Amino acid sequence: MKQIEHTTLITVYEHNNELAAADAELLQRSKQAMAHSHSPYSHYPVGAALLLEDGTIVEGSNQENASFPLGLCAERTALANSAINHRGKAVKAIAVSVGTEVAAPCGMCRQALLEQESIQDTPIRILLRGGDETVYAIGSVKELMPLPFYSKNLR
Repeated sequence: MKQIEHTTLITVYEHNNELAAADAELLQRSKQAMAHSHSPYSHYPVGAALLLEDGTIVEGSNQENASFPLGLCAERTALANSAINHRGKAVKAIAVSVGTEVAAPCGMCRQALLEQESIQDTPIRILLRGGDETVYAIGSVKELMPLPFYSKNLR
């Protein structure tokens, strides 16, 4: 028998003044993106902002519909926005803001982010902020996916 240990290092910032200016700006943009959420069923607005390799910030927000729980998460709308409007630019970081306690991306969003990280072959840093302004920082999507599913698994 063999055991594999997976450890995720999470840096916790309790105050905005602890953040680098670029991280603070990205988090602010993700918080602003919450205003564009369409969440009449869950009443749980989420905003996301991607930092691209050229410094561009791309936003997304969750979009629900009457066939709830079908809808799009903020992380995936930001990724789609980037793919359509900023084709070929690597994502350096994603910030996700919610109004409650810090929440991590759902499984579907983790998979979409992992795919982007794999395609660009560079890590995507994750910043998560809750309503009390606490921020969790994680170095890459791989740290949230201990047993990843890649396109090579389909062969």
